[in-house]
Amino acid sequence: MATVTFEVDVVAFEAVAYGFLAALIPAIRAEQWAVAEEFNQRVKIRTPVRTRRLQTSIHVVESSPDSYPYTDDKGRSFEGALSTGPVDDDEVIVGTNVPYAIYVEGGTSSSNYRPTGMFAVTETEIAPDLAVRMNAVPERLWRG
Repeated sequence: MATVTFEVDVVAFEAVAYGFLAALIPAIRAEQWAVAEEFNQRVKIRTPVRTRRLQTSIHVVESSPDSYPYTDDKGRSFEGALSTGPVDDDEVIVGTNVPYAIYVEGGTSSSNYRPTGMFAVTETEIAPDLAVRMNAVPERLWRG
């Protein structure tokens, strides 16, 4: 029977581990922001346009409170701050405060609004890839 003896430099190992973890959080946040921006752009592409108000009001919120001034195609100015923002540091929200957005998203039975599902369709489209993208962050970071 052979015996193998080795030493582990615990201090060096801890330094590498702490360095990796310190770099991991910003890397995850960067990927999270990239996913949110991609989601934001896809929703905007799907949003029906009459005055551009709804389309230009959709934005990414990383911290609360947010401020998001925007204009429609007639030059009218609006404040797009959402009534609720991210609850935790690891949360990013894509949203709008335009009151009629819910009717454009889901439609109504009493109007000409037909559902477009710009948020729901985009979520369905991105969701399968989200876990893969987020799980790839530590591996990319580790491999350099």
